[in-house]
Amino acid sequence: GGVRAFVAQPEVCSNPGEATIRTAVDEAVGWFARNQPDDGTWLYRYDKDANVDVGGYNVVRHAGVTMSLYQAATVGSADALATADRGLSWALERLVPAGDGLAPNDSRQIKVGATGLLVAGMIERRESTGETIHDDELVGLGRFLQATVEDTGAVLAYWDIEADAPVPNEYSHYFTGEVGWALARLHHAFPEDGFGADAPAVTPTALRPSNHSRCRLSGPSTR
Repeated sequence: GGVRAFVAQPEVCSNPGEATIRTAVDEAVGWFARNQPDDGTWLYRYDKDANVDVGGYNVVRHAGVTMSLYQAATVGSADALATADRGLSWALERLVPAGDGLAPNDSRQIKVGATGLLVAGMIERRESTGETIHDDELVGLGRFLQATVEDTGAVLAYWDIEADAPVPNEYSHYFTGEVGWALARLHHAFPEDGFGADAPAVTPTALRPSNHSRCRLSGPSTR
């Protein structure tokens, strides 16, 4: 009984209403807007007790935030588009040639997942605004992603800039999903450009059992 009460029982969360979800989205967008300096980055690590920015940055998470803000803009969250566009400008300024295409970079090795998330965000922007101003960059980013997919469907996680070649035998199940999703969205945006051939070939190569807690919503399940 003790094991069931304190160990085995799944977490149960209440079902938030639409208004609660909308408030949470708007507050998150507001935080990013308030904590974005002029260069388009965002506050990354913060010591609340000391009230100081402790520095550091991560280009993959930057791309993920940009993508999420474009999703928020799609559903009408105020300030999301302008904030995301400033983040996008930062990433586009850091595009470097890689493989047969382009990728955002902030170190000696390109993190492939950053390109996947950036592509997903840029296509979200393209579809919600109807603007095609970044199509050349999108195709270039897509060509880079294609170069990271092995014949087996595995996605290589890092790209060596000096060698202009992928780092062998390095994989990430996070990056794999991000690249597969990006290639699928590229295929829908540019159906004649050959991205669809790679999207279904991407396979999870580094799946591991997860100990992350899961939250079971109360009430009837939906599909």
